Amino acid sequence: MRDVYGLTDEQRLEASKTTIKPTAPTTGIMTGYLIYHGHYVPPPYQVTKVKTDPITWAVQVNGLTCETRMASPDVWRPELPADGQFQRLLLIEFYCRDLWRKGEAAVKTYDQLKADIEDFLRTQKYVVSFQWVGKYVVDAISRDSGTPLLVKAPRYPPGEQLIHWREIHHWLFDVLNQLHTTGRVRSVAEAEPFVIEALMEQEAAAGPPTLSPGLRREKAREYLGMDLAVGRPGFSFEWPPGSPKPAASAEADAERERRRVEQKLAGSGVVGVGIPGYRVTGRHDYERIQTLINILEARVPIDVKVSSCQRCLGTAETALAWTVVANFRLTPELRQRLAADVERTRGQEVGPYRVR
Repeated sequence: MRDVYGLTDEQRLEASKTTIKPTAPTTGIMTGYLIYHGHYVPPPYQVTKVKTDPITWAVQVNGLTCETRMASPDVWRPELPADGQFQRLLLIEFYCRDLWRKGEAAVKTYDQLKADIEDFLRTQKYVVSFQWVGKYVVDAISRDSGTPLLVKAPRYPPGEQLIHWREIHHWLFDVLNQLHTTGRVRSVAEAEPFVIEALMEQEAAAGPPTLSPGLRREKAREYLGMDLAVGRPGFSFEWPPGSPKPAASAEADAERERRRVEQKLAGSGVVGVGIPGYRVTGRHDYERIQTLINILEARVPIDVKVSSCQRCLGTAETALAWTVVANFRLTPELRQRLAADVERTRGQEVGPYRVR
């Protein structure tokens, strides 16, 4: 791990510097503030909604993606591009799920279904290598990244032993959904004992049946937590999403988000992406603008700057926090705009509260 505290301020600035390439329009919204991964992007702003792939719509400001909305894989039946090549692992995963569904409908055996997935992955130039790491999970390595692909979403009870955390977590979400829809529990907190009992059916989580019930229950409880050694995230006790979101609904959500960002900028609001992003202090634009002023005017070393604002920016140990300070530069134009808008937003109404 790199020792950022052993560097000078200037070395930290250089080490954490990132670049962005906004497309500056000739006309657009002249108010508001866009802070994009630590960069202040000056107006004018144009907010657009762009379809970036068959299931995803991006809300962009000056060509920089601020939000994305995605349709559900359960309602999207993917078609291969004209050249037969996907350029995103998520789309490859959805295509594999659809391929598996069609194979099950044709009453293919498990080995035949796996062979279909393998044959398809070999056709994808974007996939460099792959290997099976679970009953329904294949670990795919692409030119840019790697991710475990879930080719089938197992349901409870499966009557089978699962292996990889992705298939087990999805299986647990189905447990939660059944508890919720049947009314057996009234809150997520009440669901945990039922989830642990269900998880004891899986040897990958609770250990072999030869262990005592108490030990297996404890191992199941531990499995719900995060395990960085194997790259397993903690299980999130939230109700699964309701009905699958169709493409039209996802596109409508993106349009609503586009209008929200547009209105925010038009009202001299702060729109942030990444850190500082939405962590630029509380709910009010007055507070957010004042925090930006405090950061810009701080006359202390970079790491202290970040630490003093850790409620807003995260801790000094995070690489993104360094990026914020390294890229956020004060200009006369920005200083003048902030000074005017902090007064303009001081008395704004926010719900039942007024900023004084």
